[in-house]
Amino acid sequence: MAGKRISRQKLNNALKELPIPVQEHCKRCRMIAGFIVEKINVEDWFFDAKLNGDSIIAAVAFHDVGKLRIPKETLYYDAKAGDDKNALYRSHAEEGVNLIDVTCETDLAGFGERSFESYVMRAVTEHHERIDGSGFPRGLRGDEISIVGRIAALADAIDNIFFVGATESRDFAEGLAELERMAGTALDPELVAKTLEPRETFEGFIGYIDTKNKNKRKRDSYGLQFYFSPVQNIRENEHMAWVAEYVINDPYYGILRPESFIPVAETSSQMTKLSKLALERICLMLDRIAERSDEHPLVSVHITAKALATKTFVSDLCKLIPKYEIKKHTICLVFDEGGLTVEGVDYAAKFAELRDGGFRVAISTAASGATLLTDLDRLPADYLFIDHRFTGRIATNPNTFGMASGILDIAHNLHISVVFLGVDNRAIEVELLKMRVKYACGALYGRALSERELVNHIATDGGDD
Repeated sequence: MAGKRISRQKLNNALKELPIPVQEHCKRCRMIAGFIVEKINVEDWFFDAKLNGDSIIAAVAFHDVGKLRIPKETLYYDAKAGDDKNALYRSHAEEGVNLIDVTCETDLAGFGERSFESYVMRAVTEHHERIDGSGFPRGLRGDEISIVGRIAALADAIDNIFFVGATESRDFAEGLAELERMAGTALDPELVAKTLEPRETFEGFIGYIDTKNKNKRKRDSYGLQFYFSPVQNIRENEHMAWVAEYVINDPYYGILRPESFIPVAETSSQMTKLSKLALERICLMLDRIAERSDEHPLVSVHITAKALATKTFVSDLCKLIPKYEIKKHTICLVFDEGGLTVEGVDYAAKFAELRDGGFRVAISTAASGATLLTDLDRLPADYLFIDHRFTGRIATNPNTFGMASGILDIAHNLHISVVFLGVDNRAIEVELLKMRVKYACGALYGRALSERELVNHIATDGGDD
């Protein structure tokens, strides 16, 4: 005999205890489920939608409630994590049912097939099942997965492809192709086909959600944020440029610095997309500056070097300069030396193409003593950025001082300018001046400015000398 019926208010309260990114994911999945149901409610094979569509849509909103019962570090699947950690992640599908039973004092398994309670149970337990049987928790296959489970799985996939982790809209064509690849293996192919038909309607729907996300990000100040540190000509004691650092402001984890999220992002295609997004944001900022000032500040931004191995990355970047009418050579792309190691990639040609496309190019090096300095003679770089960890040792370690002097000699002979990062005190600057260093960046020369602060600074104070 079934227990009490589900209290939707109690479930909504439970969802509010989830991290905000998971809450937002659940809300978007409900919207997507509504779109799917609207597309298929005329199909004879989906009789339930005509009678219980609203209940199915509401049930999908609770599909991830089980994440309340797993550690926050296992909220997302990690292909590199061990079996134990991913077993915890997979447990959220079944833990959701247990949580609802306890929260609402009910027994989900005791309700009829077309009850709201049954829809919720199936959305919670089946949204990670796959049509080919490779999903979890039970490895259901094909029609063994309920229509509610298949709708929840499709809504979950659409949101993960187009929105989860994205600080701006993702490429629609790429997302669509990924969704179509999943049809017949992870997702019900007929359900996918009906949802995407016609493509223009689906694209409009994705654009609608994306606009809502953008407006929310503007209100909440979450997502990708930039801070710009001044680069000083320490010989002339004047400002020379800005170095951009981007962080992710997550409402649950707080400020995530590059060293936290870049290693994870580089295990997938997301780092390439993030690099393109970061550069486009820089272009938009420079465009705003151009509207308010005659100054054209030089801005350096770190871009993942691994992206140079992808087919269209360089050509895509080179389209941004004319697209935003940015003055050539006002953006410097900084590539970490550690990523310039992919076999078969002609980095010299890639660098030359970027420079021809209107960018300056830099290499960030000397982070650990193992460097690619011997390759500088073949890489057409404009700048060499010396890592802050190396710079910090110059004032205390004679060997580091000697290495820095040697780096400067190599760079000088190759007509490459050197920028020392992490100059946080006068003692380091004194040692740099002994070596006749010209450019330095760090807290000694002022605090990092936000994107808005930098635009206002340049527009009101006259910008760079």
